[in-house]
Amino acid sequence: LLAACGRETPAPAPAPAASAAADPAPGKVGKEKTVAAAAEPASCVPCHAREVERWKLSQHAAAQRPVNASDLKAFAGQKLALPAPETSAVFAGAPGAAAPTVATLSSNGSPATFPASSAIGVWPLVQYLTDLPGGRRQVFRPAWDVDKAEWFDPFGDEPRGPHDWGFWGSRGMNWNSNCAFCHTTEFRKNYGSASDTYSSSFVNEGISCRSCHGAREIIPGHCRPLSETARQVTKDPNAAMETCSGCHSRREELTGRFQPGEPYADHFRPVLPDTPGLFHPDGRSLGENFVHTSFRLSKMARAGVTCKDCHDPHTGQTLAPVETNQLCLTCHGTGQRQAPVIEPRSHSFHDPAKPGGRCVDCHMPETVYMGRDPRRDHTFSIPDAVLTEKTGSPNACNGCHKDKDTAWAVAASERFWGDKLKRPTRDRALLFHAAHSGSLTSPAPLLDSLAKETSAPWRASLLGLLAAYAPDPAVQAAAQAALNDPDALVRTAAVRLAADSGDPAVLPALREKLSDPRRLPRLEAAVRLAPAGPLPLSVESELFRWLESTSDQPAGALRLAEFRLDRQQPDQAALLAERAAEWDQSSSTTQTAAGVILSRAGRPGPAAQALQRARVLDPKDAQLAYLHALALVETGSGEAALAAFREAVKLNPRHPRAGYNLGLLLSEQGKLQEAVDTLRAAARQVPGDPGIPYALATVLLRLGDPKAARAAVDQALAADPAYAPALQLKARMP
Repeated sequence: LLAACGRETPAPAPAPAASAAADPAPGKVGKEKTVAAAAEPASCVPCHAREVERWKLSQHAAAQRPVNASDLKAFAGQKLALPAPETSAVFAGAPGAAAPTVATLSSNGSPATFPASSAIGVWPLVQYLTDLPGGRRQVFRPAWDVDKAEWFDPFGDEPRGPHDWGFWGSRGMNWNSNCAFCHTTEFRKNYGSASDTYSSSFVNEGISCRSCHGAREIIPGHCRPLSETARQVTKDPNAAMETCSGCHSRREELTGRFQPGEPYADHFRPVLPDTPGLFHPDGRSLGENFVHTSFRLSKMARAGVTCKDCHDPHTGQTLAPVETNQLCLTCHGTGQRQAPVIEPRSHSFHDPAKPGGRCVDCHMPETVYMGRDPRRDHTFSIPDAVLTEKTGSPNACNGCHKDKDTAWAVAASERFWGDKLKRPTRDRALLFHAAHSGSLTSPAPLLDSLAKETSAPWRASLLGLLAAYAPDPAVQAAAQAALNDPDALVRTAAVRLAADSGDPAVLPALREKLSDPRRLPRLEAAVRLAPAGPLPLSVESELFRWLESTSDQPAGALRLAEFRLDRQQPDQAALLAERAAEWDQSSSTTQTAAGVILSRAGRPGPAAQALQRARVLDPKDAQLAYLHALALVETGSGEAALAAFREAVKLNPRHPRAGYNLGLLLSEQGKLQEAVDTLRAAARQVPGDPGIPYALATVLLRLGDPKAARAAVDQALAADPAYAPALQLKARMP
C-alpha cells in the first residue's frame, strides 16, 4: 500500500520535537480515577503553581503520553477476539522490549508484531499508538477499559480488512490526521502530498498551558503572550469557548494552525444537523459530535452561557456538583442571565435525591460512545416522547423507565406538563425529520422556519436542507439574503446554496464572498468558483493550502484532484484519484468519485476499474452501472459496455440516459432493430427528452423507414420545438 504499513517490522519512528517526561507523576481525573499525568510545564509553575496543580488533575494533562510502567497491566499477554479478517490481537510485554507489543494483522494481510509507543485517553478507556514508516502513527483497534481492566473492541462486530478505510493500519485510524491535533500541544501535521509522508511535530504530548493560552515570552515575574489573540482567551469568554471548540467539536480542519483566541470559523468547519445520520431531529447528538455543535444549538448558548460558566478551565470538572442540581441552580435557582427559576421537585415530579430528579437526567441524557464512554448531551433539550412517537428519536423518560413504552411516556408528559411541550422546538424537529426522511415536498415550511429562527447554527442547518430545492426562486432569495448574515456558518451555508442553483447570475455575489472576513465562507466561495478559472492570488493560495493539507484522506485527495483538473493538471489529478481509491476500497462513493475523475483525466482503464469496484460494492445502483458502461466505451470494451448499459436499464428503466446510450451503442455495432426497440422503450420511460426520439429517427433512417423516422422527429420537436438537431434532420428529410 501507499501507506507502507504492510511491513512486518516497522522502521523506528523519529523522536517528537519535544516530549513529556517518560514516567510522569500520577494525578486524579474525573470520578477519582488515578492516571499518569503529563509533565507539568515548568516555566509556568513559579507564578501559576495552583493552576498547574489543578491542571494535573485534568484529562487534558494526559490526553496523550508515552507508554510507561503504568501500562504494563494492560500488556500482560491477554488475547482479544476480533471479527474476521483480523481475528485476534495478542498483547504482551516482550522480555527486553523497549515497549509493550501488539500482535495483530498488518496492512499486507499477514500477522505482525508492533511496539506500542504512546497512549491516548485517560478514562474510561485508553487507546495505544504505534509508529510506522513515512512518519505515520496508527491507533490499534482494541482499547483498554480502565475500570474493568480488560481489552475490548470499540467497533463491536464490524469487520475491517486491510483494504478498508477503517482498518487499524489505514487512513481512518491514522493519528496524524485524526487524533493528534486534539491530543498534543501545538501539533503540526506537515503532510507532504507529493511523497504521501508526514513530518509531524508537537511541543508536548497532552494538552498543556500554551494549548489554551498560546506561546508566551517569559520575563522575570511576568509572561507575555506572543500573539494579541491569546489575550482574548482570558478577557473574552466567547474567545475562550471558541478555543475549547477547536477540539471539542466534530469538524474539518481548514489550516492546522489554530492559535488560542482566534475565531473558530477561520480554522474549522463543524458538522451541523443538516448532515444526515449525525443528529437527532431536535439537535441532540446521535453520532460522536464532541459537544460544540450541540451546545451552539442550545438555548443556553443563545443566552450567552459559555464553557467556563459550568466547567473549571484547568481541571475540566464542573464548578459545582450536578448530583445535587447545585450547578444548574446557580442560574435556575436565582434567575441569573434571565434564566427561569425552577424548583426541581415540582418541575420534574421526581425526588431530587433520586434518578429522574437531577436536571442532567432529563436535559443532558448520556449516550455511550466507543462502547464504554458515556457522555452527556449539551443541547439541554426538553424530553419529548411525542418526538419518539413520530421520529423514533429517544426520550429521557423511557431512558430511565425502560419497562414502559412510548405511549406511556406521552401520556405521562401530557399529564405532568400539558401544553407546555407544544413548542416551536418540537415543530422544528418534526420539520428536520420530514426533510431527512424525504417526506417534505415543498421548501415553504423550511423557508418559514428560517425566517423565524434566531439561532445561527440552526439557520445554517435550514439553509443546508434547502439545497434540495436550490433552483427555486424563493430559496435563492433566502440564500442571497443570508450571504450577509452576521454569522460565518450561515454565510457559508448561503454560499453553498446560492452556488447549487447553477444560475450564472449568482456569480457576482459569490465573488464578493472571496473577501469575507472569515476563512470558512471565503473557502466555500473559492471552491465553488475554482472550476471557472484562477482566483485572486491570496485566495487561490489559501484554497490550495487547505486542499493539500487535507489530501491525506480520501475525501481530501479527491477534492485536490478536482482542483488539479480545473488547473489543467491531469497527471496529478489521476495520481490523487488512484490514491483515494486505494485508501478507501470499501466505499462505493469513493470509488465512483475516483472513477469519474480518472475518466476526466484521460485514464479510461483505471476509471473503469474503479467503477467496477463501486458496482461490486453497490450492485443495485443503476447510476453506477451507467457510469461504468460509459468508462467501458472509452476503453473500447463494447460488449462489456452493452452488458453494463443493459443492467442500468434493468435496474432503473426511467434512467434519463441509460436507454439512450444503450440504443446508440447498439446502433454503432450494427444491431439496428434492437437499437430501435431500446430507444422506443426509453422514449416511453422518459417522454420529455427530445434526444431519445431524435436518436431513434437516425436509426430508423438507416433501416430505410423514413415514415417512422419523420414520426420520431415530430415526437422530438413536440418535446422541445427548438431542439436544433431534430430541426436540422427534418429539413434534410424528403
